[in-house]
Amino acid sequence: MKIAIITTEFLKEFVANSIKKLNINAEIEIYIYKNFSHVGDLYLEIEDKFDGFAVSGPIPKEAITKKVGTIKKPLVDFGTDLQSYYDMFLKLIFKYNTLDFSRAYFDLMDWADNPKDISYYLSNGTFGDLMCSINENASKMSLSDIAELEKNIEKKHIKLWNEGKIDFSTTRFSSIVPMLQDAGVNFHFIYPDINLLKSTFNELIKDIHLHRMKVNQPGVIYITVKDMNHYDYTIDQIYKILNNLKKDKLTDFIIEKDTSSFKIFTKCETIKSLTKNFTTCYIKESIENSINLKVCVGYGIGNNIKQAMSNAINANKESKINPLNYSFLVNESSETIGPLLCDKLLTVSNKVTPHINTIAKNSKLSTLTIQKIISVIEILQKDEVTPKELSSCLNVTVRTANRFLSSLLKSGNATILYEKQNSTKGRPERVYKLFISENKH
Repeated sequence: MKIAIITTEFLKEFVANSIKKLNINAEIEIYIYKNFSHVGDLYLEIEDKFDGFAVSGPIPKEAITKKVGTIKKPLVDFGTDLQSYYDMFLKLIFKYNTLDFSRAYFDLMDWADNPKDISYYLSNGTFGDLMCSINENASKMSLSDIAELEKNIEKKHIKLWNEGKIDFSTTRFSSIVPMLQDAGVNFHFIYPDINLLKSTFNELIKDIHLHRMKVNQPGVIYITVKDMNHYDYTIDQIYKILNNLKKDKLTDFIIEKDTSSFKIFTKCETIKSLTKNFTTCYIKESIENSINLKVCVGYGIGNNIKQAMSNAINANKESKINPLNYSFLVNESSETIGPLLCDKLLTVSNKVTPHINTIAKNSKLSTLTIQKIISVIEILQKDEVTPKELSSCLNVTVRTANRFLSSLLKSGNATILYEKQNSTKGRPERVYKLFISENKH
C-alpha cells in the first residue's frame, strides 16, 4: 500500500516525526506544495503513483477538489480539530497570563461569514459550530477565491503586526508561515494532535481497502439496438467493434452476443475507464460513429453478477426512454447516474420517501421525475430554474420541461417568480421557484 502525504515545507519535519511515532503499515512519501494554487497541480502529478492521499488541512484538500473535479482515489486531510484549538488557547492564557482578544489576530475568522469576536464563540460554546461553518464556506468558494484569501490573510498578519495593532497572531495555514517568519511576526501555529493524525491515517487505510474492493466489483454493460433493419449483419458489425475496442483499450471483459443485444461482463474498474469515471460513453460513441446506428447502453455495478446484470438492464431502460438515448449507469446502491453524455450528471437515489410520493401524487408526475428534478436543484445549487435550464439538465425538450414545471405549479410545489428576456428576440422566459427539496419541508 502506497500513501502520499501532501504538506508544506514548514510541516515536513513535524509530519515525518509523527509518522515514525504512529508506525503506519504502508509505504509513505511526503510531497511539498507551495500554496493553495499549487496543491492541485501537485496532486495531479502524483495521482497515479499512490493508493491514497493525506493532505495537511481541509482548505488545501478543498483546493485539490476544485482543481481536479472528480477525485479517483481516497483523499483525507489532517487539519486541526477543536481540541487542537482549545489546547492552543490554554497555552496562550498561560503564556500571556491574560488573553486580550482585541490585541490578537485569529486568521480562521476571515473564512467565516459575518464573524463576531472570538470570545463570543468561546463563551457561548459555539466555537465548534464556527469551525464547521468555515469549512462549509470554503467548499462553496472557487479555487481562485481560496488562493486569493490565502494571500490576503498572509498580508493581514504582517500589516497588523507592522502597524503595532496586535501582540500576536495565530494560524493553521502552514503555507504562509515562511512569510510570517521572514516578516518577524509573533505568531503561533496550531499543530494537529497526534491522536487526530492516528485516526486520520486509520480512516485513509480503511478507505483504500474499500476502494480496492469497489474497483473489483462485478460490472455488466447491456447494449441494445434501435430500429435494426439488416438484423444479422448489424449484430456482427457491433460484435466486431466491441472486440476491437477490447483490444484497443486493453480491457478485461467477456462479450456475450444475443439475437438482439449484447452483454459485456467485466468489473467496476473497467467501466470507470470506459466511461472516463462515469462521465461519457465510449462504447456508444464508437458504435454510432462507425456504423451510423443508434444503440442504447446501460451500465450496471453490483455486489455480485446478478445484481450487476439487473442494474445494467435498468440502466438500459433509462437509455431507451431518454429522448436522445443517452447512456446511464445504476450502481450497487441502485442509484441511477447519467446521462453519461451530458455535462451535468444526475445521481438519482433509489430511495422514494413519503415526501417524494406526496409531491408525485399531487403533481401527477412519476416519483422518478420528481427525484430527477430534485437532483437538478442540487446540481444548480439553487431552487430557481427556467424551463431551458431544466431541459438541459434532464436532456428533455423544453416543451417537456415546461409540462413538468406546469404540473408542479398546479400542485403548489412551484411558483413563478418573474420573467426574463435572454435576447432581443423571442418570448421572455419564466423563472420558477421550486418547493420540492426534502430540506425545504
